[in-house]
Amino acid sequence: MQLSFAQQLDDLIVLARATGAVDDPTIREELARSWSEVRIMRFTAQRTLAAIDGTANAATNGPATSIAKLYWSQWFQRFGELAMRVRGASALVSEDVAFGTDGLQQTFLFGRAVTIFAGSSQIQRNIIGESVLGLPREPR
Repeated sequence: MQLSFAQQLDDLIVLARATGAVDDPTIREELARSWSEVRIMRFTAQRTLAAIDGTANAATNGPATSIAKLYWSQWFQRFGELAMRVRGASALVSEDVAFGTDGLQQTFLFGRAVTIFAGSSQIQRNIIGESVLGLPREPR
């Protein structure tokens, strides 16, 4: 997944340079942050794969999986918002008559869904709180 994110980010950086959006210090800072976070996702995935020794089970993988899912879904949502800021006013319209939105617009809209499917961000936070931090279960 992080490989796809890295490619999308590289494409956005090219667009930011082409449009001059990279000259905005806030945009430049967010691009740098996104770049760092993609690298964090990559190294985390490599560490997780290296740790698999055949004894892994749901109890030990659950918290790590929740942390990874929460991290990448929050990143993806912020990335979609950043993409729209890089696009500027052109983000409000699309030349694609068939679908109505282009790839960056779809990323922005899909960014909302990724924080919900496969366990919402709130559920992931509950798993992390209970399994990693040892917090009491949330009242039902």
